[in-house]
Amino acid sequence: MKALVALTIACLLFAVAAAESLEDVDLDVFFQDPQRVKAYVNCLLDKSACNERLRAYRSWLEQAYEDQCSKCSEKQKFLVRKTVEISRVKVPEIWTKIPKLYDPDGSRTQKFEEFIKGH
Repeated sequence: MKALVALTIACLLFAVAAAESLEDVDLDVFFQDPQRVKAYVNCLLDKSACNERLRAYRSWLEQAYEDQCSKCSEKQKFLVRKTVEISRVKVPEIWTKIPKLYDPDGSRTQKFEEFIKGH
């Protein structure tokens, strides 16, 4: 039982560390690396497994669609907005697929777009 509790705590600490390290990523540099962009796109589209950083980001993106990232920190909201803006320019083909995946009926897209614009 103690081992299970220790493992659970270790996993939580690892997830928090991964999320924090994601907040330190220079997105302009990130999007210059084709391998990273490919991993990012495949993670968001559920085409491959996500590393901890991308899994954290994907959860923030899902939250942005669900409730305009109400549980995200200000830094996380900034990262979601900036990543979406950069992605629309660098990998525009992804944005034809993302809304269909995260908002299949289109009911949350308007609020998501308002969130991205900072409203």
